[in-house]
Amino acid sequence: MSVKASRYSSVHIVGLGGTGVNILQRLIESERFLDFISSEDSSIALLGIDVADGDIDALNRAAAEIRQKLASKGIPIDRFWLSTLKIRFNTPDTLYDFLTKFDKYLASEGIRVKNYMPWISRATMIPPLAGGVGRMRALSKAIYNLNYYYLTEVNNAIELFKDKVVRSVKTPVVVVVFGLGGGTGSGMITDFIRHLRAKLGNGIPIIGLAVLPSSADDANARGISSFMALNELELLFNTELNKRIVEIYGNAYENKFSALFFVPLDLVYNIKGNLVEAKKELDEAIVDILYMLMHFDLADLLSSVGTNNVFTENWVNSIGFLKIRYPVSDYIGYAKKLLELVKVSGRFVKESKDIFDMINKMFTYEYDELVNIFKQSEINTGEYNPELFQSKLNEIIEGRNYEPTIKMQIRSVMDYTQYYAKKFISALNNIRFEEDTIEGSAVSLELKELNKANELINNYENLNKNILNEVRERIRAGKNFTTTQREVMESAVDFSNLVISLVSTIKSYVKAKLLADDLTRRNLQIPDNMKTRINEIAERELNALSQLFQVLTMSPEKQVKILDEAISRLIDLLESSENRIRDAENQSLSVEREIQRLTSEKEELKKEYNKIRIDFSGKKKRIADAIADIDARISSLTKINEENKQTLDKIKDFYNSLKTLKDKLDVNKPYRANLLTLVNLERELVSILSNITRTTKYYEKVVELSEYEQNKIIEKILMEDQRLDKGDNNVLKEILDKKRFNEIMDSLMRVFRTPSYAGFNNNYKTDFIWVTVSIPEGLWDMDLQQRLMNILSSNIQVEASKAISIRQTSQIEPWTISIMVVYAKGTLKYLEKYNNMIKDVEAFKPNEKILFRSFLLEQGIWDLDTFIKELKKEEIEHEQSH
Repeated sequence: MSVKASRYSSVHIVGLGGTGVNILQRLIESERFLDFISSEDSSIALLGIDVADGDIDALNRAAAEIRQKLASKGIPIDRFWLSTLKIRFNTPDTLYDFLTKFDKYLASEGIRVKNYMPWISRATMIPPLAGGVGRMRALSKAIYNLNYYYLTEVNNAIELFKDKVVRSVKTPVVVVVFGLGGGTGSGMITDFIRHLRAKLGNGIPIIGLAVLPSSADDANARGISSFMALNELELLFNTELNKRIVEIYGNAYENKFSALFFVPLDLVYNIKGNLVEAKKELDEAIVDILYMLMHFDLADLLSSVGTNNVFTENWVNSIGFLKIRYPVSDYIGYAKKLLELVKVSGRFVKESKDIFDMINKMFTYEYDELVNIFKQSEINTGEYNPELFQSKLNEIIEGRNYEPTIKMQIRSVMDYTQYYAKKFISALNNIRFEEDTIEGSAVSLELKELNKANELINNYENLNKNILNEVRERIRAGKNFTTTQREVMESAVDFSNLVISLVSTIKSYVKAKLLADDLTRRNLQIPDNMKTRINEIAERELNALSQLFQVLTMSPEKQVKILDEAISRLIDLLESSENRIRDAENQSLSVEREIQRLTSEKEELKKEYNKIRIDFSGKKKRIADAIADIDARISSLTKINEENKQTLDKIKDFYNSLKTLKDKLDVNKPYRANLLTLVNLERELVSILSNITRTTKYYEKVVELSEYEQNKIIEKILMEDQRLDKGDNNVLKEILDKKRFNEIMDSLMRVFRTPSYAGFNNNYKTDFIWVTVSIPEGLWDMDLQQRLMNILSSNIQVEASKAISIRQTSQIEPWTISIMVVYAKGTLKYLEKYNNMIKDVEAFKPNEKILFRSFLLEQGIWDLDTFIKELKKEEIEHEQSH
């Protein structure tokens, strides 16, 4: 998902040294870069120059990957231009020989040098360049100029870079990024800027972005190298000092920057505690800053802090940056998963209802069998009275605490019913229609049923299937339901039906269990096989089925773990049922054989009877009596056989129900598939939610959305609002709780209260601070404006409304607010690390400092401290004379 924010400028970037090259790499590897370069009016030119191998090689690999991606997407490759240079020399003699003639190269540009002396000689210890220049800025300057004038590679690269820059569709701006203390970047910066300006002319802004060192950098990087670089930059940006230098050495030494901004590394390091990680994170923040520079009118900023203004010691500008991310996209993903869980739950409870109905049927079968056994005992004792028998049964069941047992069983399944009820209630609360509409009434009715399920212990006698049928009718009649809303509503009704089935199953179980327990204690007048059957029902079948029922009413996570164990008891029941079927079949077969034998015997007797014509002995009567006796026995056996067949059919029906139940619980059937999906979705949701607001980035704050805001997202997904997936700003405004948003913004923006956030100490005071806020349209208001002014006002020495300039620009990233604060017009002594740098420099002898110098070395200015003092003395004398 992308947000196409309008761009004011075409920003092109130069990375000098390891710091600059690393930032170029982070830029092209950023998720936004491919989206940025795919815009028709986008193009970017990048130039990376370094002495060391590793960083340039990594940048080239990243560039190769991005070119492949551009080609695969059909994006013109010429929108992205990158040139990289490893500046070197073949032998030290090549460098020495060049430096002896360096003044001649300068003369060709009109730069006069008196009494020129090379600052590097054969006595200078040159480190292996594969790892850089070892903080020796003087060495970096020498190598750079060798590659510019003698080898001409840098000259050619700048020329090509210039050609790309001037062809920009939008107003071109060049940003040069470098580290202050590394040596390579800060050592070549002043010469590079002079050459770049000569080729670009004065119409294109050149902005410097310099990284201040951290306390974890090596002593030279955080000390003398940075100190010398800062003081040399003062000779450019202090207008009066630079004017004097130009008077002495010529226009070539005029400040060619349009502006310079510092970014502190130490803040990130203090949090990270790891220099590599801190640098990587700062690089990413600088990439964010670079994107911001593309999206507002830089002329407005430069008019206040650019080099067209007059500065004295107050030339130092440093940047504080903060990105506040509302992870709406992540919450949208979470909400969609949540609704997917609701839909899967709907399918799952529908399968579950079928299973509970089967278990209910088996509990009813067990109960009916126990009733018949008790009835047989009553008949055998002569106590059976058809009119009073049901009342006697009711007394047995109700006398054994029927209602308390029901409530106990209901409580045992409430975790199960609440687990699903809350999911459906949450979803339906976000389906919004007027109450007097068909849709609104359907939602209202179903919510009442869901609330009954959520508090089942108080409502299990009040469940009404007719209401659910009415809800279904209204769902079908409601024309304004979206497909998603309709599906969720249907799933909710399926769950309410399941709850009715659940309660019915519990009641059937309790009746069967209480009757079985009672009958096991009675001295029943029944055959032993019936007594055995009572014990089988009470101790095996009811227990196995109730344990399965308990497992099926557990959470999906628990079910997955122990369901197979419960199914194993089903298998035992199936085996015992198979044995009962065989016994019943054998018994039925035995009776049928006896009936056949008696029938054959009867036929023989009938034949014998028919042969007798005259009977004086009474044989015919005896045969007739025998036939009548056989008929009676056949009739009795036939009745027994019919009863046996009925019993066999019931046993088979029970067996088939068990078999169907086991089949429905098979791992390859929908119930288990949906169960596993539920478990995986639950785990995924937990993972998503735990990671949504997680960030390890110092400059990024991620805001947790409130329940209200999350529900607004769910509501829009249910409405199938397509704007959600497009990063529409209006959606964010509709989702956010504005009051809470302003309070959160106020809390997070407080980091800008202290100047240390931008690398200054607490003595920093200024008469100008610039703020750019990249924010979705309509969210920034006067309340936030005033809150930010109040936060920054502690750094202001004049009236805040006149000193603080806040500019709003469109959002660059979806659902993200980026704030860049330029703490302007500071002095070197206000930089937090500057005093420590001074102390580090004191340990060096004057002749040792030269290797950490760069600017004006060719003019013989090797002792920078003395030179600056003389210039400032002249400035004071000049002011006094006027």
